[in-house]
Amino acid sequence: MVELDAIYPLTPLQHGMLYHSLAAPRLGVDIEQLVFDLPELIDPSAFRAAWEKLVARHAVLRTSFRWSGVTEPQQEVARAIVLPWTQLDWTAATGAEPETRLAALLATDRTLGFELNQGPLLRLTLIQLASAHWKLIWTFHHAILDGRSFAPLIQEVFALYAASPDATPAAPELPPSFRDHVAWLRGQDLAASEIFWRQTLAGFGAPTPLPGERKTPPAAECRSGHYARRLSADTAAALRRFAQTNALGVGTLVQAAWALTLSRHSGQRDVVFGVTRAGRPFALPDRATAIGLFINTLPLRLDVDPDLPLAAWLAEVRARWNALRPHEHSPLASVQSWSEITAGQPLFESLVVFENHQLEEKLRGLGDAWEARSFTLHEQTNFPLTLAVNDGTRLALTLQFDRTRIDDATAERLAQHV
Repeated sequence: MVELDAIYPLTPLQHGMLYHSLAAPRLGVDIEQLVFDLPELIDPSAFRAAWEKLVARHAVLRTSFRWSGVTEPQQEVARAIVLPWTQLDWTAATGAEPETRLAALLATDRTLGFELNQGPLLRLTLIQLASAHWKLIWTFHHAILDGRSFAPLIQEVFALYAASPDATPAAPELPPSFRDHVAWLRGQDLAASEIFWRQTLAGFGAPTPLPGERKTPPAAECRSGHYARRLSADTAAALRRFAQTNALGVGTLVQAAWALTLSRHSGQRDVVFGVTRAGRPFALPDRATAIGLFINTLPLRLDVDPDLPLAAWLAEVRARWNALRPHEHSPLASVQSWSEITAGQPLFESLVVFENHQLEEKLRGLGDAWEARSFTLHEQTNFPLTLAVNDGTRLALTLQFDRTRIDDATAERLAQHV
């Protein structure tokens, strides 16, 4: 019998992720894989011990979910867990073999998924490529962590690893409890948000069509597709200058580009797509360093008016985004029920995720070792089409798509259109 430290409800987004994971347990939906490239000497036992200390310190890393035999799904924090840890030796591999093996391992690892009622919802695989070259795969379910949680956790685990085994370094102060955030969410009055969403979505009765959707889905195919590219440093810098001159953020330009793409393909001026909000309210102490799943997914409705000057239209895009702030805690299921979309239809089928940093750039500057380390994130949402953009020296764009709905060639064209 697992001893528990805490039991509390799920957030609305966790409810959604639980539903999608149970509906399609082996499709890799909401499975996050963070791959560390570590060109350095690693002591595997000390590294493992650092991860065990990290998990012991953070309740969200010891969390699982229960939905059977309870009135509503709940999350349970185990007092202690056994860290799932695998170590592989690929030092004999040559040429392209390590990359081939890694791709196959990531694919298998993704489809393995997690039994969400059996924690922990994470696992680690350490791979030795050479005496001073290692890779680490940190796999976890998105329902326990959002993107802003990655950097503080990575920084902390490497600090724990670097500490002398005989020393007792002062542990960093624990961030606010995710349980407190859940309690805050459940205490919010949604009356004003219901009025806002009914007004915002009035007259919108059908989801914006997916651009370039296949007429006849293939019988069998790997469902998850990705197309990635980076804009040049010069182009990224020019976009930032343009945004700054017009009192905008780069995220506004990304949302506008997606709205234009949807509008041109559908022939509709009125488009709706999903966006992610940080969901870290000012009422939450130390919200920037809090660990857990704070984000929320909500609709953004835009009128793509061809007669409006560009600067004026972009200002309207930003205003629509800013208007979501007081209502960013609204459960998506409730928002859909307040809309005029027919029951059973999605409110939107494409999602835009914008992060104003790249993980590597955020961690660099912490010391010489961080200059050589690199990180790659592999993820998959439950939406047929997701545009993920990371701002940095070069804007990194990734188009994630469901191959049963959109083929590879179409995805590449869409990315070029964006």
